[in-house]
Amino acid sequence: MLEARGVAANARSLGERVAAANGGILVADDGCVSWVLDAGVLHAYDFAGNPEAIAPLVAQLDAIANASFAAVVATTLWDDDGLLEALKTCDFVVDWDELDVRAGQPTRLLGLLRQIG
Repeated sequence: MLEARGVAANARSLGERVAAANGGILVADDGCVSWVLDAGVLHAYDFAGNPEAIAPLVAQLDAIANASFAAVVATTLWDDDGLLEALKTCDFVVDWDELDVRAGQPTRLLGLLRQIG
């Protein structure tokens, strides 16, 4: 799923994510996401899969965040990422954005938050 989104899968990195006490990988029927807990923030990254089926992953992230007393789930996406609208539908809001360059073209990087509670 990661390779389909242009993200190179690294077996060592994936193994470390699975073994981490403060992080891991969630897998649903049609998607996956990596996560790491840092103080009161659950960082979600490397979303992959069907944007229409993102809600079960968000529900799993919420459960981890609640159990870990995290206040928010945070993620970062490019402004043209196909998951952006799906995450907004799941109550993620844009917290910050900045200009960036990707493949020699100007673009925006967006930081999204979902409040837990």
